[in-house]
Amino acid sequence: MPAPRRRYHAWFAVTALLACGFSGTAVVALAVALAYGGWTAALAVAAAVLPLPVYAGLAIWIDRIEPEPPRLLAATFAWGASGAVLLSWGANEAASHAAVLLRWPSHHAWIAVAFAPVVEECAKAVALFALYRWCAREVDDVLDGIVYASMVGLGFGCSENVLYYGSVWAQGGEGEFAATLLARGLFSPYGHPLFTAATGIGLARALRRGKGPGPLLAGLGAAIGLHASWNLACVAGSAGAAGFAGLVYLLLWVPLFVVLLGLVAASLAREELMMRRMLAREISSLGLPSREIDALFRLRSRARLAARDLSRGWFKRLADRRRFHRAAGALAFSRLRAERGFARNPEEEEELRWEVFETARALGARWRRYRRAT
Repeated sequence: MPAPRRRYHAWFAVTALLACGFSGTAVVALAVALAYGGWTAALAVAAAVLPLPVYAGLAIWIDRIEPEPPRLLAATFAWGASGAVLLSWGANEAASHAAVLLRWPSHHAWIAVAFAPVVEECAKAVALFALYRWCAREVDDVLDGIVYASMVGLGFGCSENVLYYGSVWAQGGEGEFAATLLARGLFSPYGHPLFTAATGIGLARALRRGKGPGPLLAGLGAAIGLHASWNLACVAGSAGAAGFAGLVYLLLWVPLFVVLLGLVAASLAREELMMRRMLAREISSLGLPSREIDALFRLRSRARLAARDLSRGWFKRLADRRRFHRAAGALAFSRLRAERGFARNPEEEEELRWEVFETARALGARWRRYRRAT
């Protein structure tokens, strides 16, 4: 794998994505306000944002072993919520107007199934291609690719819901709005994250292989296919074939969601094995209680100890454990990146190692003498 690009390239990518994202957010809100009024826009934004912390929190929680940089999570979400939505909206509107001029029958169905998935998945993939080009060091495994893709998809789905909710409230009334809110906010919020997760998996595979963007492009193709099949089921359901739509949902989408959860679990298991290997010397030297060692590698054990600390009011211990976990995760993944060919920073690694020892002391570590790594 090539050495990482100079740092300012990564900051350029992040800044560009954030600028495009947040400037587009204002445009989405303004478009709804101009079309349907300020009250409708406010209601649509509130309905779209309300469930967001739950789904975004879940995506971030599964990556607790070595959390991704907040600036990149914010950048990918912002791009999905704004830049990708605006590009897709413009392209879909242009295609719809062209179809009307050409008097193309049933053009709405064709655009939904054959055109929109290509445009929308390519627009969302811009953020992931930016990570591939400038921020490869931050994508360590399949789990990271899924997390970044989920943030793009959640952002896209949130802004898309603003447009849907505003339109339905203004034109369909309270009953239709409630049904749309239930369908899009509860039963299908993972649609866009699941589509784009295929691209995220391709991103991780491309970076692991280090032989070009082939797997990333293959992942994008899979995302387009998944999106098209979802839209086909929705179009069929709207046309009266509700049974077909339900069959697609049960036989395709529920199993795919289970497969995605399996990939996440497998990736977490690989991360645990990697951390045990990378931190073997430190763990043997620290003299930590077994429950703390188990919590370092297993999310379930972390949650159990966190719940105990919260119930007993041990907030300082909870904060100390979080600092220990973050330092240990950063050290393990720093060594993993060096093992994969990225430039090594011995001073940074030694600082992380010292932080691991110092934060472990607050959790009951019994080490007496610190020795520098050799």
